[in-house]
Amino acid sequence: MGGDRPKSVRYAVGVQFLRDLAKKILPKRFVEWYRRRRAVRQYLRSLGYEIYERTIRLELEDVEGRIAARRDGFYERMVADVLERTELVLQDRLFSEQLLG
Repeated sequence: MGGDRPKSVRYAVGVQFLRDLAKKILPKRFVEWYRRRRAVRQYLRSLGYEIYERTIRLELEDVEGRIAARRDGFYERMVADVLERTELVLQDRLFSEQLLG
């Protein structure tokens, strides 16, 4: 196998050579079993990644929802406080006008 090729190419060519050799030597039933096993393993691995990504996405949405709920509560308290202070200022002004007027 050529020494002027990059290592990754030499590795791929070597692996392909070994696969072809194994297909010729090993029984067809074993080769099919091994292919199914690799396919199932690859499927389960990709399924695991997909489930993990969904979980992370759902957790992120849950956290964002909680933050938004806290923010809404904060704004509600702030608006109530501003309205209460405004009412106190108006009452104070009305009281002052009644005393002076």
